[in-house]
Amino acid sequence: MKVFCRSALCVVIAVPVCGLLGCAVLMKPVRMTGLAAKDLTVQVTIDAGANQDSVVAADVVAVDDKKVLGEVSAMTATQWFAKKNDMIRMKGKDLKIVSWEFVPGTIVPDQHLTVTIGKTGVILFANYAGKGEHRATLPQTGRVQVDFGADDFAVHLPKETSDATPTQ
Repeated sequence: MKVFCRSALCVVIAVPVCGLLGCAVLMKPVRMTGLAAKDLTVQVTIDAGANQDSVVAADVVAVDDKKVLGEVSAMTATQWFAKKNDMIRMKGKDLKIVSWEFVPGTIVPDQHLTVTIGKTGVILFANYAGKGEHRATLPQTGRVQVDFGADDFAVHLPKETSDATPTQ
């Protein structure tokens, strides 16, 4: 009799739980797969007189859609920073943005980013006071050196990383 009561109790508990959870508890777990994430290390140097001795705002923008990449990569840094909030509002699901502010003359530790492999492109914008595009394409993985100078920045790659292209 006790065995029957325990079985009946299990059924009484399992049916409502199954109804609440959609029987997912009783089903075999499904393994979710996704895109792999890799690290991008950005080594930063910033000259003492960078950006007319003013803070340099910089955004690394990882883009997930070819059309959005075309739109973003056509912008100058001035346009990007002016339209950034609108882009986040309208295209946010296709963008991953990491923002920095660098004080001229300071020593900056390496910046480590995780970029999902499969992103369409990665772009660096720097908000300099002077005229210029102030943007560059970065690799999705590996190491990259970014030197923020007086009027612009330069991207340098180790020999094994070759898919970054400055577009200043």
